[in-house]
Amino acid sequence: MNSNWHNAAQWNDGQTSGLTLLDYKELRALYAQPGANFGYNIYDLPSIAPFPERSVFRHSTHRLDEATRAGDTILDEIYATEGRSAALTFAREDALNPPEWIDLDRVHRGQRLGRRYFSCLAITLGNLSLIGGFGASKINRVLVRGSRLSKSSAGRGYDPLPRLVETASWLLDALRSVEFGSRGFEETVKVRALHSMIRSHLLDMSWDSDTLDYPINQEQMLSTLMGFSYNGVWGLRRMGIRVTEREAEDYIHLWAYIGHMLGIDADFLPRSFEDARATTIQLVPRILAPDDETRKIIRNLHERRLSRLGLPHSVQSAMCRFFLPHPYADELGLHGNLLVDAGVGLLYRGVGRTVSTVGRFRPHALEQWEIQRVSQRLETVLATLREKSVEDTRPKSPVRRRIGMLRELSRAIISV
Repeated sequence: MNSNWHNAAQWNDGQTSGLTLLDYKELRALYAQPGANFGYNIYDLPSIAPFPERSVFRHSTHRLDEATRAGDTILDEIYATEGRSAALTFAREDALNPPEWIDLDRVHRGQRLGRRYFSCLAITLGNLSLIGGFGASKINRVLVRGSRLSKSSAGRGYDPLPRLVETASWLLDALRSVEFGSRGFEETVKVRALHSMIRSHLLDMSWDSDTLDYPINQEQMLSTLMGFSYNGVWGLRRMGIRVTEREAEDYIHLWAYIGHMLGIDADFLPRSFEDARATTIQLVPRILAPDDETRKIIRNLHERRLSRLGLPHSVQSAMCRFFLPHPYADELGLHGNLLVDAGVGLLYRGVGRTVSTVGRFRPHALEQWEIQRVSQRLETVLATLREKSVEDTRPKSPVRRRIGMLRELSRAIISV
């Protein structure tokens, strides 16, 4: 099977790859403007500097525009004509035929980094990529209408908790193994088939692709991939964890392979950490457009966490504000409290530096701890939440139960 089947168009690099000089100047000016781009600029988020050179940007604006109109063409057609079973069979076969430059040894090294720092990675992805990603309003429309993320329940409105549960569980599986036959492999190809099902469902519901773009399109999938890959490394470093250049490159390489398994076009898969960084910088102003639905989803998630885990709104906001530019956090309704923000920041940095020290001198021991102890505790909490996610949220839940769940979550996240 040819690994270059990905989606109908074959792109002429000479015409479509790389930013034009005008587009590059506009993008660079946007990031250099104080207060612009929801705070994603060198003033509010200085770590963005130095801004990448134009040659680092591989994707033209035209290519990304086209990506908003493309899904997973061949798999979508197979799903529509032959059904889910045939789609899964194709996804499994295609997952075993990655681009020639994918190196499975590097994939395995990337997984080891993720396993070693899993707890801190979960903190990063939950607060930076998942909650921060709710600012992508067009993606929210897909989630609200096409998945359990926003299933209405007992007058509570949209419920984002199931996505937290399922994403964390899948991440554990993918970091353990994506070898053929493993749970991580199977769950990943199932996600790809699920995307085709959702696209088919939404398009049958007269989805407005002109206004909302094609559902679960290539640009949106690429944005999500950057959320797991580049944001993961950035967030670990933000917490004070020492991630070497080689480790960062291998972790990005892991997600390039997972991106292939999920049906992302081969030319979009990140080739290096700098490539992933440039792609993220390019996608942020294209994807983020928070609206009332964004704030509604986040409020509902906060209410669920408050009820089930006892986490006050100010603490939940501070957990996100540690990673997000504060102007963007404010736009999401995650307003700050000076003392709480400072306290959470000290906690996160303290945990990160401690974990980093252990990881430097006893990496294998830390990895075993994370997998055998911390991940098991987290899975217990996730299982509990999964059971309770269908129940009605009652503000008068027993205090001891709330404290017990909070204790278990704390152990799962910060035990090292």
